[in-house]
Amino acid sequence: MHFFLLLATLDTSIKVFHVGNSLTWDSAPQVLADVPPSPGFPQIENGWHIRCGSSLGYIFQNPSDVCVPPTLFGTWDQALVENSAWDAVSFQPFPGSNSTFASDIHAIQTMADQCFGDDGFDKKVFIYSGWPWQSDMGFGSDWLRGSKTADAQPTILASSYVEHLVQSLRAQRDNAVYMVPVGEVLYNLGESLEAEPFVYLDQHGNERVFDSTYSLYRDQYHLDYRFGRYVAFLTMHSCLTGEPPVFFQGIAMPGGGAVPFSWHQRVEKIVRSTISTCEWSGLRWNRDVDGDGQIGLEELLAILQSWGPCQYCDEDVDRDGQVGYTEL
Repeated sequence: MHFFLLLATLDTSIKVFHVGNSLTWDSAPQVLADVPPSPGFPQIENGWHIRCGSSLGYIFQNPSDVCVPPTLFGTWDQALVENSAWDAVSFQPFPGSNSTFASDIHAIQTMADQCFGDDGFDKKVFIYSGWPWQSDMGFGSDWLRGSKTADAQPTILASSYVEHLVQSLRAQRDNAVYMVPVGEVLYNLGESLEAEPFVYLDQHGNERVFDSTYSLYRDQYHLDYRFGRYVAFLTMHSCLTGEPPVFFQGIAMPGGGAVPFSWHQRVEKIVRSTISTCEWSGLRWNRDVDGDGQIGLEELLAILQSWGPCQYCDEDVDRDGQVGYTEL
């Protein structure tokens, strides 16, 4: 009885503010709050500051310049203030305006500090990883480029860069820092599509074939309004709430409409696999510790052995820096 009372008192919403450019807008933040919550997982309430084609440093220095009208919460300087009750803020690094590793760190730290002040690990900073624009090198080559943690390292849209950013911020902040690995999901999904293309027949009998990551783009930089955007949307929602949303035909991507259930299934499988194996997501959906296909004594012992403060450990299901009754 006490267990069910505990569940009933858990917060059923998460309040998130997004700072980024059109790649963040491709995750359809205006739709995230429309998704009905899954049992035991929160509803999203959110706001955003979107400045197309701009770096975090530019956004930080030019708070009144936006390309998408803000919500009632206002621009970042108006929304990210102390005692504003945000649970999380997502930041999207992007090249441009001489953006570097140091300028990204400075912008994120300053904006997050203005919002969270001395708040602790229960407040979350998410680094939203964008994706490379189309080039002759190919998506995989661009995404797997190396980078350094030096201050002068230019901002690049690559796996190593966002990983270095998360790692550095974790060492500097008392808040939890996690990644929204959209770029990695696109990389893994692209490999899956190359091995087994996804073919879709629209209502007019026209065939669309998705057989690579680039086939999910609508131009050199952005994702296809319907199928591509759904990838970013599903990844963002899953990372924020801790669970992919239940498929609803009525949830449509802006400018593209609703995706078929078969595409949702294909993408959800990759999203789950990628997030579960991503070192920086903080989510592990497979709780079968000993691999016997059962949740039992070994899993219970793993929770009990980790009981108490446990930052960034696999047993911390709700990512609050503690292993306790929620995990049990």
